[in-house]
Formats: sequence, C-alpha cells, structure tokens
Amino acid sequence: MSREQDRIKKKLEKNPIVECNKIQKKFYPELFKKFEEVKDPRHQSYSEYTIKTMLGTLYYKCIGGISSMREMTSVFNDETVVKNLYSFIGNEEQNYMPHGVTVNELLEKLDPAELEKVQKDIVYTMIRRKTFVRLAAKIKKKFPRLPIVITADELYVTKKVLQICKDYKWDYIIRYKEGSASSIAKEYRALPEKEKTGTDIEYQNKIMFQEFDVNLIYYKEKKIVNKAEKVTEFAWITSIEITKNNAKELVSAGRNRWKIENQGFNRQKHWQGNIEHAYSWNERAQKNHYLMEQIADFMKQLYEYFFLEKNRIKKLQKNISSELLASFGRQLTETEDINTELHNAVLN
Repeated sequence: MSREQDRIKKKLEKNPIVECNKIQKKFYPELFKKFEEVKDPRHQSYSEYTIKTMLGTLYYKCIGGISSMREMTSVFNDETVVKNLYSFIGNEEQNYMPHGVTVNELLEKLDPAELEKVQKDIVYTMIRRKTFVRLAAKIKKKFPRLPIVITADELYVTKKVLQICKDYKWDYIIRYKEGSASSIAKEYRALPEKEKTGTDIEYQNKIMFQEFDVNLIYYKEKKIVNKAEKVTEFAWITSIEITKNNAKELVSAGRNRWKIENQGFNRQKHWQGNIEHAYSWNERAQKNHYLMEQIADFMKQLYEYFFLEKNRIKKLQKNISSELLASFGRQLTETEDINTELHNAVLN
C-alpha cells in the first residue's frame, strides 16, 4: 500500500460514527422519522424530551455497545457528545440527553408493537431495495456450478424469489406461514388426502402458487414443558420433491435455519450488544431494549459491510462498538468527499 493510500485509509477511519450515520441515511433514512411516529404513552404535559429524542438516545446507546443505563447516563453527559447526538437525531439541542432512569420509565409503558413496526419496516425496505436480487446475481456469477439450497423465512415467499431460484437452478426451503401466501394453505386444505410420515410430518407436492408449483411440508414438534406436552407446528415450501425417504431430512434442514439466527444472538450477546445485561427488571422494558438492540445491530452490520469491508478496513468484532462510541465525542467538521479520494487512489 502506498503512502497516499495509507493516508486515505486513516482518513476513512477518522470518525466512525459519521460513516455509520452515512450508511444509515443511505439505506434507511426514515429511521428517526419512524421514531418520531411511535405512539408516545407518556403524558405530554410532563414530558421533557420528545419520543424521537428518547428513542434516538437509546439507539445510540446500542450503537456504542454501552453496557448499562448508568454508563449511558455518564457517557452521554459530555457536552460535545450531547451536541453531536442532538445533531445526529435531528432534534433541537438541549443541555442534556435523557437520563437512563427516564428512558427506562418510557420503555416500561411503550407498546413493543411500536418498535416491531420499525423493525419490520427496515426489513421490508431492504427487500424493496432488491438487496437479495443483487446478492443472488453475485453468488451465481462467482459460483455458477455450485449446487445451492436457499433457506429463508416467510418474508421470502414471493414470486421474485422463486423466479430467481428457478432461473439460477437453485433449490429452496422457505419457512411458510399462511399470512405470507394464503392461497397455498387454502389449496392444501382442499386436498382430500395428504401424504404422511409417522404422526409428526404431513406433506403434498405440486401445489400451485401463482405460476409456480411448490411442495409443502408440515411438521409438528412435540416437547414436554412443565410436565405437559407442547405441540408447535412448522411449515415450509420447497422446490425439492418430498418423499417418505427425505421428509425428515427436509424438516431438519428447515429447522436448522435457527443456527443462522443463533449466530445473530451470539453476536449481540458477546460482541455488539451486551444483551445478557438486564437493563430493566420490567418485562416490557426488557423487550423494548432488545428490539432497539436489534434495530441498532442491523445498522451496524450495514456499516461493517458497506463501509469497513468495502474499504478493506479490518477491525475485531469486539472493537467495532467501542470505536464507534469513542467517536461520539469528537469534534465534527465538514464532511470531506472521502469516497472520491478513495476511488482515485484505488486501494489494493
């Protein structure tokens, strides 16, 4: 790497939170507007801070990987940090950020469904941006002969996804819930007989979904909970023909998708979020804390890929949040056109 390239790389790392905010604004500029639209359960006459400021404070606590509400109150008491955070959130500056106790009082009253709406909108926004489509094309180009089976959740039961799999000759096992495509379950129930394997698996091949034939498999998972049997039903659509010989294997493959989600929990617990810490003893507040942690972690993953990885900046997972937090208190300057410089230098 030349001295010019090294200098540009150091400049890129100069203010991580500014770069993280750029990524958030590029991929989900609606974030703070969505916070502002959250239904505020507080009495407005006694509310010193807006709902956007309250949730924005909690969001940046999660971005910085702050381990407790007490630590948040302490770190966010710095004058420069306060000024910067109000600038990031887009609210009129006050002398202080909300106290951790004040934030927790809000979260004890806030309906978690409000933050779930934000979380869901982020996912749908990514799908509308056709992120999956671009990724699929890259994978096909790099591994044209590689046999691939796509495993995904119910959001991907769409014509576009199935068409991609068909065009690229990929198989799929996609979690199915009736809300994602009710016509599949309707046609399945209308069948006089279904194929079965034992007492826990039921299936049928060639069910029409739009112009596609999909194969549908149901699985009943039985567990003993508090000395009583608990039955949970799962379903998947798949391009793979279901037989008595492979039905259990397909169910196993569908259920193993939880490992992907589990890696996310592991990341949030050990590297990026401290989710094992009890930020509140109130159950509703705990859920709201975790929902915000997921929203922040989603943005950090975009930052890691579209800024750090794209610019070949290597950081340990455990350092990403701490370095973002350290940059909260840096003096902000006018943003330089770093991308243009980087393009001209062509980092190797």
